[in-house]
Amino acid sequence: MPSGLPVLELIIAVKQSQFGKESVGYFEASLEGREAEDLASTLKVGVKISVNGCLWMRQYRNRQGSQVKETRLVLSDLKL
Repeated sequence: MPSGLPVLELIIAVKQSQFGKESVGYFEASLEGREAEDLASTLKVGVKISVNGCLWMRQYRNRQGSQVKETRLVLSDLKL
């Protein structure tokens, strides 16, 4: 970040079960601060994690004029 604060950006896969069918949903997530720096080298694909944070949503028009909806998890805590 411009402030020099480390940021870890990741994609979290979440198992979902709906109407008897299993699927996987993916969420973009970000974590700021010292914890982000520490976890950057530790996290690997397939590692189970526990997260706390909030859901952040926004809408905007991109350069092509299309409406874009973005949903992101802003994490306050991430545990292995």
